[in-house]
Amino acid sequence: MGKLIRRPDIWISLALFLLMIPAERLELFSTLENWLLGNRHIIRLNTLDPEKTQFAYDDIVIVDTEEKFFDEYGSWPLKRSDIAKLTSNIKKLGAKVIALDMLMDFPNGYDEDPILAEAMEKTGNTIVVAQLEFDGKGKFKGINYPTETLKGAAESGYTNHTLIGDKLSRVRFFPEQIEEHNIWPFAIKTLAMYKGVEPKLENGQLIIGDIKVQLDQFNDLWIDFPLLPPMATFLAKDTPAGVSAAEVLLELEDIPDDEWDEETEELQELIRGKIVLVGDTSEVSHDIFSSPIGEVYGIEFLADTIMTLMKNAPIRPAGDNSEMLVLLILFIAFVLVTLVPKFENALFFLIIAGYAAFGVYMYVYHGVAYSMSYSLIAC
Repeated sequence: MGKLIRRPDIWISLALFLLMIPAERLELFSTLENWLLGNRHIIRLNTLDPEKTQFAYDDIVIVDTEEKFFDEYGSWPLKRSDIAKLTSNIKKLGAKVIALDMLMDFPNGYDEDPILAEAMEKTGNTIVVAQLEFDGKGKFKGINYPTETLKGAAESGYTNHTLIGDKLSRVRFFPEQIEEHNIWPFAIKTLAMYKGVEPKLENGQLIIGDIKVQLDQFNDLWIDFPLLPPMATFLAKDTPAGVSAAEVLLELEDIPDDEWDEETEELQELIRGKIVLVGDTSEVSHDIFSSPIGEVYGIEFLADTIMTLMKNAPIRPAGDNSEMLVLLILFIAFVLVTLVPKFENALFFLIIAGYAAFGVYMYVYHGVAYSMSYSLIAC
């Protein structure tokens, strides 16, 4: 034991392991952690039963204003009078909640805000985008709401995205703003409207009716990205969750009321009783982000957030005590290995491989995400 205490490499290792505790809390190696997290999530998607990992097709639909739609429409962006028509059609098709992922903070130059406001008031259960504003130091400045005309006609929720490193993988809650202004993340407010309840945030726990989810130390919700069908790249474009806005707006324009049910039977089956998210995936919108498992459009991230909550957020970070216990066990194991110099390198490799297998197993089968990069760096 005396020899171990006098070995400088042991003390260097101890210092590294201790430094990893605050480093993990501050997420200093988020780029590496995102890569490890993405690989674990891909393994999870390809290991578990599809029922546990596929998208909530029975509850959520995305109406997509994509490139082909705007080519047919003839201009960009959508006129607010046409957003009103789109909203009315979606409601007529039986949607339970209509979520418009569109920032409309400036008055319309053609005085079309009253037209859209009237449509949203008639449809009810409609939500539009707001944004929280922060200065360069991260201090809260205020809320950028839709125009006054639109604000009074629908609910609002913020769509601020918080990148972890350079990846989009979580939704951040701001308890002070929630308490003072009753402003919630867009997806959370949408789901609460769908369930007919008011969301609550109590001691770091998000409550939406019977859904109770613990947030992490940053008040973040971890998103469980779904398994897409083979050959599919985007949820809104390549799966049954997405429908082109052309089908809901342009193709329904001249249908008489007495022929409506017959002509829209398939669309009604797709939309009736569901949350309908309306968003823009055209190139000019620049609303696309990088996630740990690939690119995702903003409207898809909102849909994935709602789906995550419907599943009671199966992905969550390991607790601080668990993380520190793992670091302690790894350090003790490495110290003990030095007592067997003949097999030291092989045993080091086995310890690292065993820890990697443990991290993958806990994520895949229990949804617990250990911060593997920090332990591996210390090793």
